[in-house]
Amino acid sequence: MLLDPKISRLPVLPSVYAKAPPGYPNPFSGKIKPKVNFDSDLSKSRYFLVNSLFDHTVTFRHKELTAATKAIHDAATKLSGKKNAQARKLLDEARELAFTPLVPEEKVKDKEFLKLYSTIKRDALRNKEVTALEEYWSRTAQENYNKAARLASEAAAMAR
Repeated sequence: MLLDPKISRLPVLPSVYAKAPPGYPNPFSGKIKPKVNFDSDLSKSRYFLVNSLFDHTVTFRHKELTAATKAIHDAATKLSGKKNAQARKLLDEARELAFTPLVPEEKVKDKEFLKLYSTIKRDALRNKEVTALEEYWSRTAQENYNKAARLASEAAAMAR
């Protein structure tokens, strides 16, 4: 059946909606409004920066990120329902280290900073800047993830 709610997809043929039950969402009616206001110009200006940052903090550091995330979740589970302020503080610090982007919002709004990633051809100086920045992200992400895993483990040990 094309309108099976278990499928969780809307049909692409407008004619199918003539058989739809009342209240069934119809994307062709113009009544479904997006919940997100997507700014394509903003996305375009940050595209290469976000890709590079993601690679150096997630893709290339996936093992460390996974270990930190697992340690954080394990500690949160052990601390669930327990009142240990010191352990909670360690866990909060671990989350902050593991899940806070390395480039703050103010920096991402800086047009000069974004120019590093907006041109395909870069001169030697820009290449050097970008390489240094990416090495910093990679090194800092690894350090943050390792410290986050350590702090989360300490917090989990306090939950006993």
